[in-house]
Amino acid sequence: ATCILKISVFATIFKIFKSNIKNNVYSYSLTIAMAICMSAIAPVLYTTKAESFSYNKSNMNSEINKKIISIVRLTGIKYIYGEDFWRMQLLNSIDAEVHSSELTDSYDKFVIPRTWLSRPSWYCINGEVLYYTKDGKADKIIESELKSKNGKILYNGAEGKIWLGPVIWSKPKWCN
Repeated sequence: ATCILKISVFATIFKIFKSNIKNNVYSYSLTIAMAICMSAIAPVLYTTKAESFSYNKSNMNSEINKKIISIVRLTGIKYIYGEDFWRMQLLNSIDAEVHSSELTDSYDKFVIPRTWLSRPSWYCINGEVLYYTKDGKADKIIESELKSKNGKILYNGAEGKIWLGPVIWSKPKWCN
């Protein structure tokens, strides 16, 4: 999507330059210069740690993240679920063995898979899985469900809880 947007912007800029500058060489040169500048913005902002790219305030080496990795290795259960896109998706990048996905609340009563940027097949799991909860609305529903289904708290710290329990959402239609 970003590539198509850039191409559209470059084409529009070129049309503007071409209509205002009669010499095509100058139009092409200005468009290329503009393309280089626009393409350089994102890497420059990223490498300088600009605030606009700091969506997640989580620490990759935080106590909870270290605990998640150790629990995944200890139990052999690599699937972990919880509320909050940024909290859960970050976990996918801290270790290759961790497969995390987001759950969201539905009508304040139960949780459902949120397939936004998650692999749909990760919601087709059987058996026990891990949950990472904090204090969100869906987290409270997850904890309530786990308590009623004999889920176990494996870790309880200031940054959240890690639970072991059964799948608590209805399997989506795409699961065979």
